[in-house]
Amino acid sequence: MREPKPRGLPPQDEIDATAYYFIREHNDHAVALRKEGELAEAISNYDKVLSVKGDVAVVYNNRGVAWLEKGDLDRAVSDFDQAVAIAPDFAAPYYNRGIVRRKKKDLEQAIADFSLALEKEPDLPEAYNNRGETWSEKGCPERAAGDYSRAIALDPDFAAAYNNRGEAQRKQQKFYPAVEDYSRALTINPEFAVAYYNRGLAWCALDRPNRAIEDFNSALELDPDFFKARPGLSEIVLNGDAERACRAAAGRG
Repeated sequence: MREPKPRGLPPQDEIDATAYYFIREHNDHAVALRKEGELAEAISNYDKVLSVKGDVAVVYNNRGVAWLEKGDLDRAVSDFDQAVAIAPDFAAPYYNRGIVRRKKKDLEQAIADFSLALEKEPDLPEAYNNRGETWSEKGCPERAAGDYSRAIALDPDFAAAYNNRGEAQRKQQKFYPAVEDYSRALTINPEFAVAYYNRGLAWCALDRPNRAIEDFNSALELDPDFFKARPGLSEIVLNGDAERACRAAAGRG
């Protein structure tokens, strides 16, 4: 999956050699620590870099991602703000700040940030997908579907975008196109339990309960805990009562 283009450290000729190698060593170590889930140690290494040179946008962005993964959304936003102030043409901090703002339910600002990321880097499918999900949360399935289509055009193997576009289609009662999108998602990722469940819901809407229960069973086989949030549905599915499964999935008992 495409992420925003990484930005390098400052050129070596901009700072003295000792500082350059110190910055590179601690930044690289911090990146490795974050990937291993050692977030506090990663943040400590980013702090060391910024104590030597406090205007490195990529380090603020990377530390912001570590704060985000640690669950400290306010510190994450602060670091992304710093990165944007230093390097206004750097797509990654806009994209990452959009993720934080979406988590904080600041949907308008999240959309604005994803849009800014796309201004800087127009070929970023993840930003289109995330902006689409945010439009969906705002109750705008048509705009969401448009963004998912752009994500798919950039990355034809983006299974989540097909699933999400299927959801946008289903919300607009376009059930056959929704089934096509879920099916495409499952062709790309046959272990995509959510896509099986969603396609099952579309089959229910099309009055095809037998097809629906096949998909519900597939979701359950892939993820036995999938129906935890839907009490009783797993038992109905396992009992093979297709019409009742559709009613239960729709919240009608």
